[in-house]
Amino acid sequence: MTIIFIFQMLYVFPICSCAAAIFVFGDSLVDAGNNNFLFTLSKADSPPYGIDFKPSHGKPTGRFTNGRTISDIVGEALGANSFPPPYLAPNVESNATHSGINYASGASGILDATGTLFIGRVPLSEQISNFEESRRYIVKAMGEKNAMRFIKKAMFSVTIGSNDVINYFQPSIPFLSEKVAPTTFQDFLVSNLTMSLQRLHKLGARKFVVVGVGPLGCIPFIRAIRLISKGKCSVEVNTLIRNYNKKLNVELVRLNKDMGPKAIFVYANSYDVFREIILNHKQHGFENADGPCCGGYFPPFVWYKGENANSSSVMCDDRGKYVFWDAYHPTEAANVIVAKKFLNGDPTTNDFYESLNGRISALEKLKEADAAKRMEATVESLNGAQWLLVLFKVLCSVIRCEIAEPSGEPAPLGKKTKYNDGLFDKAFMTLFARKMEKFGKKGFAEMEKKKGWFDYDYDSFVDVSMKVMQGRSRIQQHQVVREVFVSMLPPGAPAQFRKLFPPTQWEAEFNAAITVPFFFWLVGPSEFVEVEVGGVKQKSGVHRKKCM
Repeated sequence: MTIIFIFQMLYVFPICSCAAAIFVFGDSLVDAGNNNFLFTLSKADSPPYGIDFKPSHGKPTGRFTNGRTISDIVGEALGANSFPPPYLAPNVESNATHSGINYASGASGILDATGTLFIGRVPLSEQISNFEESRRYIVKAMGEKNAMRFIKKAMFSVTIGSNDVINYFQPSIPFLSEKVAPTTFQDFLVSNLTMSLQRLHKLGARKFVVVGVGPLGCIPFIRAIRLISKGKCSVEVNTLIRNYNKKLNVELVRLNKDMGPKAIFVYANSYDVFREIILNHKQHGFENADGPCCGGYFPPFVWYKGENANSSSVMCDDRGKYVFWDAYHPTEAANVIVAKKFLNGDPTTNDFYESLNGRISALEKLKEADAAKRMEATVESLNGAQWLLVLFKVLCSVIRCEIAEPSGEPAPLGKKTKYNDGLFDKAFMTLFARKMEKFGKKGFAEMEKKKGWFDYDYDSFVDVSMKVMQGRSRIQQHQVVREVFVSMLPPGAPAQFRKLFPPTQWEAEFNAAITVPFFFWLVGPSEFVEVEVGGVKQKSGVHRKKCM
């Protein structure tokens, strides 16, 4: 049965979608390079920005830090194989149906007028308009039904509000020359952000992570313009932010109640997380929590391209010892700590921890319950391929035990799922992984300790696959997988099999049916779904329940 499937997969591989797409909205804290394509004073396209960003080999990407942003790190932890590209970059439309897209823009804010000093930027309202364009592409590529299912399972990350607060404390900016009362300003921000979230909800978004504003009273720029002494922060600025965050959290609780059980709004307590890092920076391995590693405290502190493109202003000796990269933004070292606390929980962030894991888990259970009801209602209309699926599930229950979690379902996003792999699974994972290792970078096989035939589990199998796929395009990844499968077959077998069994709709549905029970070791927990191929709907899709 396995060999038959491998023959067929060489030319009709079931469509496998993954629910790990992330759509990122926000400001320079999560901008992945959109401002590179704007006429703006807010840019990070010159060295030493990106000096520690491995995918670009240390070259600037437009990220306002030395390495990865918090959204990059969280995305990796949730199973993303690549970072969502900036929306304004050329030829990124196809990413909308895979890894997602980054719409964030440096200097932008919740309010359209925020950031006018920097000229070009993409306000939150315009970022959502850009997502509308992406949504049209998704619908065109996947069909309305599948597009809505895809968008509902995607993660929508919103990190914005910092520039609105900074502008509020800069009265020289025209649109805020006459400051309103702090409480009025907070309410105005929350109201506008709520309308933006509701707008995304109408476009199909259901899973939101909304990041609160951090302790801006402690960043080098604010401390400098308000003449705050070393080791202290602006009480006035931080007080306004804390009260804004409280109101935002209350509003998100309301949205969770009003938007129905399938919509989830998670509040990320960035203020307490980052404040704790600053207060206890030495315990986290930092030596400096006051000044920037690179550049000065006041504008201009950007790096302009000169005759020597690799030249830069004065930079600290050890970037890992500084909390702040420049006058506004944290270093990658600080971002890593924040991201880990978001994902793994921390005494200072219990509210977020419970939301991220508990609420998303609850949402997934609701979806599973809905799926079970639909299966009950339609069991009498199963077609031939679906009955094969039921049969294969019974047969495979003898071969392996699948998920070892007490619930029988994958663990929540961000957590490792426990598996109880049988000999069948381990044998194929070992065979496949050993062949995959041959495609790794030079020296990869030597660096990895050789495992025995039954030493591979699903996690180590995925780890090998991710290392091999790193740095390869989607097309190159497909070529690697194809070559691995071909190497497991007798010479000339694929061509002969194509002649004997030309591709048909039934065959595609058959492939999908046997993928779910027999290739759990390769794709993980999955389910049989309907897709549209050439304008015709057929049950030949395999939807992965969780990305590793």
